[in-house]
Amino acid sequence: MKLRILLPPTLAGCIQRNAIPAKVELERSDGLRIPPEKTEPAAFADLPDSQRSALFALSQWCGGTITSFIQLDLDQAGQLLRLLHEVPCFYTANDPESVIEWAEGNLLGVSEFIESPKPKPPRPVREISKTCEDQPIATDAQASDYTGPPIEVEGSTEYLRIILPSSEHPNYKEVLRLMRQWSFLRDRSHRHWWWLRDTSKVLDFLAAHQGDFEIDYEASFTENFREQTSIINKAELRTSASETEDSTEVEIRIEAGDLPADELEHALATGKNHLRYGNKLYLLSRELKEKASRLQRNVSGNPDAPLLARSTHPIETFQAPALEDYLLEADPRFQPPSKWKKRSSALRDLSNLPPPNLEEPLDKILRPYQKIGVAWLLHLFRNQLGGILADEMGLGKTLQALAFLSTLRKEEDFASVSLVACPASLLEHWKREAQRFCPKLSTYVHHGSDRTEDACEISKNHLVITSYGTLVRDLELFEPISFLCVIGDEAQHLKNRKTQNAQAMASLHSEGRVLLTGTPIENSVSDLIALLEFLLPGARPSLPPTSRGEERIWHERRILKESAPYLLRRSKRVVAPELPDKIEQILYLELTEEQRAFYSEVRLRAERELDKIANAGASDGAMRMKTLTQLLRLRQTCCDPRLIKPDFPADQSAKLNAFRELLYTCLEAGHRMLVFSQFVEVLKLLKSELEAASLSFCYLDGSSSDRMAQVDRFQDDDSVPVFLISLKAGGTGLNLTAADVVLHFDP
Repeated sequence: MKLRILLPPTLAGCIQRNAIPAKVELERSDGLRIPPEKTEPAAFADLPDSQRSALFALSQWCGGTITSFIQLDLDQAGQLLRLLHEVPCFYTANDPESVIEWAEGNLLGVSEFIESPKPKPPRPVREISKTCEDQPIATDAQASDYTGPPIEVEGSTEYLRIILPSSEHPNYKEVLRLMRQWSFLRDRSHRHWWWLRDTSKVLDFLAAHQGDFEIDYEASFTENFREQTSIINKAELRTSASETEDSTEVEIRIEAGDLPADELEHALATGKNHLRYGNKLYLLSRELKEKASRLQRNVSGNPDAPLLARSTHPIETFQAPALEDYLLEADPRFQPPSKWKKRSSALRDLSNLPPPNLEEPLDKILRPYQKIGVAWLLHLFRNQLGGILADEMGLGKTLQALAFLSTLRKEEDFASVSLVACPASLLEHWKREAQRFCPKLSTYVHHGSDRTEDACEISKNHLVITSYGTLVRDLELFEPISFLCVIGDEAQHLKNRKTQNAQAMASLHSEGRVLLTGTPIENSVSDLIALLEFLLPGARPSLPPTSRGEERIWHERRILKESAPYLLRRSKRVVAPELPDKIEQILYLELTEEQRAFYSEVRLRAERELDKIANAGASDGAMRMKTLTQLLRLRQTCCDPRLIKPDFPADQSAKLNAFRELLYTCLEAGHRMLVFSQFVEVLKLLKSELEAASLSFCYLDGSSSDRMAQVDRFQDDDSVPVFLISLKAGGTGLNLTAADVVLHFDP
């Protein structure tokens, strides 16, 4: 893979305006050119260092997300030339096949207009300047060009001398504030020398700020300082983990040579930064204590956990992948137990998952990302874990779930029945998909008045499909059955753990649990917690009811991180970049004169009604409900006034007129369209419009008894150009690939 940057042929004129439009492309090894926003970020690792650095700079100029088209100013263009020096990746937009050549370090036809920034000169060897502290403070521009001597640190375990050479040093004010805070004394003869002669303070200062001087301030430490402080040792953070069949424990400890644990514990409790033991000296650095405290809080799940020299934490199996990130960050030498490592490595990098042993037809049908989804579900199942498959709508969550169940059936150890619970409107969809893609699975739909009451009959099948409502009513029938796997489709029905649906699903016995949803979090992290409680029985992730503000945010971030390995979501842009971009357009319509007058009449009437009940002393709840009702009437007036006033002239409805125009435009261009509305009465008005025009159409609302027949007709019959669908009846579980235009009628 390589980077391509296309520059405008009118570069000279663009430079005069300080606005250079550029197009960014990535060219694969097979010659296919793709926009960077449709490329997996992991693929950027294949680029050479210089091109990867340039791509990172471009993403920063784009606000964090790289896009195909970007407008550069002269400074940015110069930086790009410096990052891609001598790299043949520049082209002109009118000749994208011919690379712009480099000659003697210049990009022909470009470098003569754009100056590449020069690297900063190296700092000279330190010389004590005669600049005193009382000179004016340097501005940011002056500080960024500072070329004077560095800060120098001299001393031992008993004293420190810091030379702050110039007020122009970029860290001058910060270091000066720090020295005054620690009671450094200024040398009377050398105004830029500062002394600290208290042994205890010296050691505390080194524990707290030596790292700052080395890294942030780029200070120079003398050879004498290094020699005199060589007896100082730094305490270290160590972590380890042990795992048995029943439990996993993580131990976090701070070690300081042979120093007794009780002395170290006392030092941490009293805030001491250094300890002597025999002829040895140990520093408890600020960085160490912050790192240990942060790790103990994250592993314990308690934002107020005290800092301890040694702590042991029992953890749940599902927490291991997320906690491994924290442990490795704090202690790169951390080695998880073998089972932990095997379980987590695949969840941290899905490319480590073994490919699923699919039936031959499925192996040919499934796309690569779908096979990864099946492998991910199998890995979770084999490790007694559950997962949420949250792929974007249209990426085949149902197919992946069926392939997962089919693969389980091939394994000799798994011979029990599996259950799919879903909304009643999706029962036929699941049945058809199972018969189409997994014909070897014996499938039984448990629904309707003629459903069985015999648990043995249910257990004879490979797959049982039922609705959430039927599951609640027949819970006594399902509870004794030990299922191989329980799958909940459209899992938003389980986001309230107090509902009968959620409680019924949680009471089922199974070896594995899977949820399918395109929206795992709709309102808050509490939605996700309810799903995790079903997937991972006993895990009990929770938000403390008393938590507020920063504490609540801390708990929410912890839950999101711990749940991330068990939530797989892919978007069409990532897994199917060959699909065209979705074009969204909002049409703003002016109401007709009669409709505007009627809207004003409805609004005034609503205001009078609200004033009337307010004057009557209505409660806040009653006022709120009445207000929502009036707003609904105004929305209906915008859709079509006939929803409120049946004898209103149809030709005075602005939306109906716009619909007619869009409809015939689409028909002339050979498009097929889906029309959605939350108001069934709107769909009936559109239905009458289509019937009057003698146009074929399909229709689906909550009262339709031929749901799948309507879907099949639209999918199979190209002569039907329009499908009218209510949002509640058709918002989920429909595979409608025959349409290429979607119209949302409501405001």
